[in-house]
Amino acid sequence: MPVLSQRRLSAQEALELFRMPLHALLHEAHKFKRALHGDRVYYSVNLHINYTDYCVSRCAFCAFWRERESSRTLSVNEVISAIHDGITEVHITGGLNPELGIDYYEELIGKIRKNYPRITIKAFTATEIAFIAEREGISTLEVLERLRRAGLDALPGGGAEILSERLHKRFFPRKAGPETWLRVHREAHSLGLRSNATALFGHAETQEEIIGHLELLRDLQDETGGFMSFIPLPFQTGNNPLGRTMRPVPAHYILRVLAISRLFLDNFPHIKAYWVMMGPRLAAVALASGADDLDGTVGLERVAHSAGAESPVGLAESEIREIIGWAGGFPVKRDGLYTFS
Repeated sequence: MPVLSQRRLSAQEALELFRMPLHALLHEAHKFKRALHGDRVYYSVNLHINYTDYCVSRCAFCAFWRERESSRTLSVNEVISAIHDGITEVHITGGLNPELGIDYYEELIGKIRKNYPRITIKAFTATEIAFIAEREGISTLEVLERLRRAGLDALPGGGAEILSERLHKRFFPRKAGPETWLRVHREAHSLGLRSNATALFGHAETQEEIIGHLELLRDLQDETGGFMSFIPLPFQTGNNPLGRTMRPVPAHYILRVLAISRLFLDNFPHIKAYWVMMGPRLAAVALASGADDLDGTVGLERVAHSAGAESPVGLAESEIREIIGWAGGFPVKRDGLYTFS
């Protein structure tokens, strides 16, 4: 089957890629990446700030959430104090905390924008936006409008998991489902906000559900053009109920899903190799398997590491550039909106 062609892959053709010899698949995905970006590999100097671990969603795959009594929520000033000069992007996510009103989020974004006017503020997943709206009794569109006015630039891609009603009902029924996730991103794009998209894979999903997830993303991107990148996230098995019965996602499967994503999501500019969950060495291989972005230095990250990720908590910019060099790439520093410096 010709994989890289002038026409778009169908869902059935994408499913067949799960049975294609791995070396041939990775080669095709890398050719696709090179056609878009040449040897360039993008990265940012960024922080991941998790402002609260109190979460009423209690998803079966999550090791980050805590009950109220054992949780910690950062004040706005604590978040501000964690940011420093030299950062090009701040990525802010947290649990679904019923004690935080929209005024907290507006103040947080507004103060970051005032103190650091040039950095990209990428904050709050679609599930957080939906939760804030429900708590306040307002629409998700109004939440997005208010946060945009405060200084928000983009939404992260988390909270999608796999866009499947079956998985939603079974493993994370307390938080917003697939239709809401897609609607929030559609609304964000309509306001001029950009966003990313993710897929949490390697747990209880089927291959058909992975492709169905990608097809929903591709369709929305056709409609809005607002997605910047897609980030495949291999499931972390540590310290969560779902992971107790599962083995870590094999490296070959991580690369396969990433390569299929690159070939199928022909309208997504960027595919990230998220080294925090893959590990730096596998991420370097992913840069020759369809990925063109290494995310960034990712200082302070807690969510993946609470689930057993063995990667360092943050890398120096020099280390990021070294990984890109291992993969034969040319490092290009960016901010969170793919503006280059």
